Amino acid sequence: IRFNEPISYNSAISKIEITGATNQLPINNQVSLRFSGQDNTAVISNPYIKTGDFALEFWMNNNTQSANANIITQAQGLSIRLENGELVFEFGQAIARGFIANDDLFHHYSFSYEAATGALVIYEDDSVVDSASAPIDIVYDFANAITIGGNTFVGNIHDLRLWSKSLSLSDAYAN
Repeated sequence: IRFNEPISYNSAISKIEITGATNQLPINNQVSLRFSGQDNTAVISNPYIKTGDFALEFWMNNNTQSANANIITQAQGLSIRLENGELVFEFGQAIARGFIANDDLFHHYSFSYEAATGALVIYEDDSVVDSASAPIDIVYDFANAITIGGNTFVGNIHDLRLWSKSLSLSDAYAN
């Protein structure tokens, strides 16, 4: 948990209680960002991802007709793109790539990096698309903005999440 201001805590008189509950609502793929080429982008200006494990996930309905398209880009950071029908995840000079569903339906995608092992993995729904070995314990600071869409990407994305932890297949599938 990250607070936006310093927290003073005295164990004799202070009590911090954190609870959470899911909203139990069904996934609604009708609520999404639509991208239709070069002029459509969304930007995360100050992503809070620091050295260590990280994961990124989203639901996507890909309608791209072009051979190549950028889905998510970040200068000196990560890249998620389409190349000739394959989904490509590039980070730390390592690349995982594999073919994904092309059926005009939403699919859940997760991209994970585990710092201790260097494991770089792409998940689609309940399966591993591909994995690669990245350098162990890469030192990075994603201070640069993350751009979603643009280039020739056509499709919908929703429920984008950034994690400061790596995700296993069961974690990714549960989301």
